[in-house]
Amino acid sequence: MNSLKYAWQDFKPESVNSLIANTVKEFGRLDYACDVAGILIPGYTTEFSSELWDRLFAVNTKGVWLCQKAELTQMIKQEPLKSDDGLFEARGAIANVASMAALRVYDNMPGYCATKHAVIRFTKTDGLRHAKQKIRVNAVCPGVIKTPMLGEIPDELDTNIDEMTKEMALGRQGLPEEVAECLVWVVSGRTSFVTATTLAPNGGMSC
Repeated sequence: MNSLKYAWQDFKPESVNSLIANTVKEFGRLDYACDVAGILIPGYTTEFSSELWDRLFAVNTKGVWLCQKAELTQMIKQEPLKSDDGLFEARGAIANVASMAALRVYDNMPGYCATKHAVIRFTKTDGLRHAKQKIRVNAVCPGVIKTPMLGEIPDELDTNIDEMTKEMALGRQGLPEEVAECLVWVVSGRTSFVTATTLAPNGGMSC
C-alpha cells in the first residue's frame, strides 16, 4: 500500500491544504479521512493559564476542524463512487477522534473535555450538512487507551488511571489497535448508513 507522510509543528490552513492537495495529486481523490489530533494538558480552571487553554484548542479543536474543512472541500468536488453492490453512492467519509472526556466530565480536565466536546459538535453539524452530498462524518470517542498520553497526567491532579480502568465493564485499558479498527470500520462501506453520530470504544465505561 502506498502512503504519504507529513509532519508539522502547528496546524495552519496552508499546511493542511497542501497535505490534501498532495494526497489528491498522488492518489487521484480523497475517499476516507481519519483526523487524529490531540494533546492532554490537565489542570483545574482556577490554576489554568489562558496560554495553555489556547494551546489545547489550537490542537484538539482547531487542528481537527482545519483538517475536516479541507477534506470536505475536496470531497464535495469529487464525483460520487458506487458501492460494490451498486446500491448507493458516496463521495467520501470522515472520522474525527474525540474522547470519552467529551461524553463525561472530569473536574481536573475542563480544557480537555471542552476541546473534545467541541469536536463532536462540529462533527455532527457537518455530518448533517453534507449528508445530501453523500459525505459521511462521524466521531470516535475512545476511553482509557494504553498510550504514552496516560503518562502525562500529573499525580497531584488526583487522576487514578487504575480507578478509571475499574469503571470499564471489560476491566482493562483499550489498545491503540482497537481504536484503529473502529476508525477503519466507521469510514468503510460497512457503515454506509451511519453519519453524524459517535462511536465509543471504551470497554463499557459509559454504561
